[in-house]
Amino acid sequence: MDRWIYSRLQKNISKGSRLIIVHAGGEIGGVENALLVFKAGQKTGDYHNDMNAENYEKWIINKLLRNLPKNSIFVIDNAPYHNKLTTATPNSNSRKSVLITWLRERNIPCSETMLKCELYELVKINKSRGVLFRSPIGI
Repeated sequence: MDRWIYSRLQKNISKGSRLIIVHAGGEIGGVENALLVFKAGQKTGDYHNDMNAENYEKWIINKLLRNLPKNSIFVIDNAPYHNKLTTATPNSNSRKSVLITWLRERNIPCSETMLKCELYELVKINKSRGVLFRSPIGI
């Protein structure tokens, strides 16, 4: 069994500029012309903020979809910027009309004659099935 021994001083890797690299690949390698590389901003010091839903969506539309082979299948994980919450779940302070709209979008029976507290109970009961996401490619 090989054993590695580090004889040099460790360098602090958290300093300096960083690159954001986005790419897709599969059995036959990387998707041609789908590579995106850009320099991370320095505003917050946290380069994770640079890869956001807006940049991801641009990459999907302008780089990935245009270059995917026909009949491709791709899997997207659940990173926060990979899916956008279409409508946040209403809370007890939401207007009655917002509660009704949220319930109807999810085909949950309700009536405008119901009390706001009754509507909110329906929201709470159905909260888990109420999370709707929009993928950047609209599927």
